[in-house]
Amino acid sequence: MREQLGRAKDKVELLEHICDTNDANLRMTGKIID
Repeated sequence: MREQLGRAKDKVELLEHICDTNDANLRMTGKIID
């Protein structure tokens, strides 16, 4: 059970990292709309 929670947490952190990276890339290209 704890192992599954740890894996889920890793996935969430990975997704957050991907979202942050996408936001940064969009800001750099000026395509992000606040």
